[in-house]
Amino acid sequence: DQATTSFDPGILAPNTSYGVIIVPNNANGEAIGCDTINFTTGTCLVYCDAGSITCDEFIANVEMGGINNSSDCSTGGYSDFTSISTDVYIGTATNIIVTNGETIYPDDQAGIWIDWNQDGDFDDADETITVNGTPGVGPYTAAITPPVGAVEGPTTMRIRITFIGLVDPCGITNFGEVEDYTIIVNPPLACPFPNNITTSETTTTATIITWD
Repeated sequence: DQATTSFDPGILAPNTSYGVIIVPNNANGEAIGCDTINFTTGTCLVYCDAGSITCDEFIANVEMGGINNSSDCSTGGYSDFTSISTDVYIGTATNIIVTNGETIYPDDQAGIWIDWNQDGDFDDADETITVNGTPGVGPYTAAITPPVGAVEGPTTMRIRITFIGLVDPCGITNFGEVEDYTIIVNPPLACPFPNNITTSETTTTATIITWD
């Protein structure tokens, strides 16, 4: 029971959505139909600046789990989509597809980074994701598996498409675009999801199903 009209819930997780319901009660019992007040805490981590001067190639779509976000290139070549998130599970791969908005430059490159230990950078072990299809016009794909030891909770994933040269999570390039998203790291699944489910040798009455 709360005797005053204010309440301090203590330390909350950064970049996390919460819901609060205040339920009055007296000798007649508790009130019903009370509204839920939702709020999201801020982030205490400040990541390095990134962007581009010109958006020839850009990130047209990112698809990963619950993320399916299409966008145009923004001014400055950077978009903060950390309000968009998806869940991942330690030890279980989640596939990502990044679509290039301009498919005429075969030297285009893509990079993906995730701050697994939530220390505000992308410099640590396993934080650079291996991307397939780069260099090339895309789409670019990867299987993202949170490593053992990844800190649970929300963290930042950074994606970059750029022209020839160094593919780095930080800095301003001449061409391309950078987008940030939120990845919510969860404990390992008791029974991991199967990946890469395919069928083969399919006839009118039979098929072969394989998976990882």
